[in-house]
Amino acid sequence: TKVRFESKVRRVDLTKLGLKLCIIMQLFSLIWVQDSYCNTTTDNGSLMNLNSNSLKVAEKRLVVLGQALDADWFNGRKHRRLNLFQDWTADLWIHETGHAVIFSNRKITLTEILINSDLQIPEDRVIWQRVPLQEDFATIQPGGSIEYQLNYELETADPPIFRYLSQELQLKPSPDDLVWQPNSKNRMKQSPIIKVHFEAGPSYLSVQTFHTFPEEFAILRTQSLFEVQLP
Repeated sequence: TKVRFESKVRRVDLTKLGLKLCIIMQLFSLIWVQDSYCNTTTDNGSLMNLNSNSLKVAEKRLVVLGQALDADWFNGRKHRRLNLFQDWTADLWIHETGHAVIFSNRKITLTEILINSDLQIPEDRVIWQRVPLQEDFATIQPGGSIEYQLNYELETADPPIFRYLSQELQLKPSPDDLVWQPNSKNRMKQSPIIKVHFEAGPSYLSVQTFHTFPEEFAILRTQSLFEVQLP
């Protein structure tokens, strides 16, 4: 059996077609510009500018302080309070531009926080800070009973691999994970993802964080260990 396809040719006025295409392209350009500066709705219903969340890694600071910071300092979005061994507690935060871990008891407080470089914090209480490029390692002993270790690394990937890894961060999070991503109105622009995972033992707390930077196809990973020598 032979099947015959017939095509009908329709005359098209190229001048009118070109005018329509120009109008469509101009409208698309206006929508693109508007979406590039659109606002994003956060978990608590407030609005934030997506550009403030999409800074480059070089515009970040990874800081360790000897005091706690109130959530108003960094506009927290996700939070979990952990009652650990003896009188030790930990507050895990995801905020708009990074994460924070506040580990403390009645005598000692350590705060690890990833923030924008221009955020003002109590500089006189800063113990250690870095711009989290490449990789680094630090060991801090603020008191005789606690040792704190921090290491981080920055990895870049090809765009398809970066998108795959970003999707993996969102799939099947465990009950111990905090995950947050702003809902961008611009569907053609990927939003950054922040994930915090923790494990607590009889005398330690381990925290892993993941931060994606879509504009640079980069993922920043941090791993922290708070270890206490119990009597």
